Amino acid sequence: METRSTMQNSLDKTLNSLIEIGLKNFNKTEHGMILDKTYHRTTSKHAYEKDGMLIGGGLLLPKYEGLTPQQDSLTDGDKKTYTHTTYSAYFRVTMEAVQDDMFAVLDRKSYTQRLNHMLMLTYEYSMGGDYDGGYTTTTTADGYSLYNASHPIQRTGLTASNTSTPTALSETSIKAARLNLKRTLSPEGMPMGYVLKTLLVPPELYDTADIIINSSKRAGTSDNDKNTLQSDNLEILESPFLSSTTGYHCLSSKSLLANKFYMRMEPFYSSKTDDLTGDQIHMVVVRFSHGWTDWRGTYGNEGA
Repeated sequence: METRSTMQNSLDKTLNSLIEIGLKNFNKTEHGMILDKTYHRTTSKHAYEKDGMLIGGGLLLPKYEGLTPQQDSLTDGDKKTYTHTTYSAYFRVTMEAVQDDMFAVLDRKSYTQRLNHMLMLTYEYSMGGDYDGGYTTTTTADGYSLYNASHPIQRTGLTASNTSTPTALSETSIKAARLNLKRTLSPEGMPMGYVLKTLLVPPELYDTADIIINSSKRAGTSDNDKNTLQSDNLEILESPFLSSTTGYHCLSSKSLLANKFYMRMEPFYSSKTDDLTGDQIHMVVVRFSHGWTDWRGTYGNEGA
């Protein structure tokens, strides 16, 4: 609760200004927004959502004269359940504190801005948590973690990997990820040819990534070879909402990624007056779920 005793700066008319750290420094463009740039947003009208996979459709087979073609078939694949979570926060400020506020920091508009700021942070930390937990807690429909060396290839009995031994970000590690994406197998065991489009990194790795990718010549070498990564036109997506300072995430086109952000209830903002005390109560509540249905199109390394 905000009272006059806890908000004395807002009451002090001798202050020239009152600066609230953090409220205005969140810029969607500058921060990249993991949600907007790498997730598929959709709405939900149910208590939970399920994504299912459909398997079938490999190579065409020869048809011999007088014989019928060989029949292919579609089969159900694994399913992923998305269970919504409700997130909320509220502020309570006394009537007297609102009346004596000298800087309009305790009014409805200011609290709506604060709550919206908190909402954006919640989105980004949640999506960043999916990537950080890609080796453990973030699981896909096959029951394995997003980044795993044992993803089953359903119709072949084989397994596939979209990670490797923790290695520092380098030209070699990015090219290994690029090759891994191109060699990613479909459920039928066919190469899918994903193209590396985005490198998601924490701020600690941005400079390294920029030098490796955007130098005209190969970085850190004494020869004059062309830097082939530069012509790939990779986007470096830097996010301070990744907790790992060494890990990096290599992604194909957003349209090919099998992830979801289900909005069950759009953010609801409420401001009201307590009839008994005159206090102002400002609240926001939202309900959503998020995660990954399939691992294909991704490659992660915990770094070193």
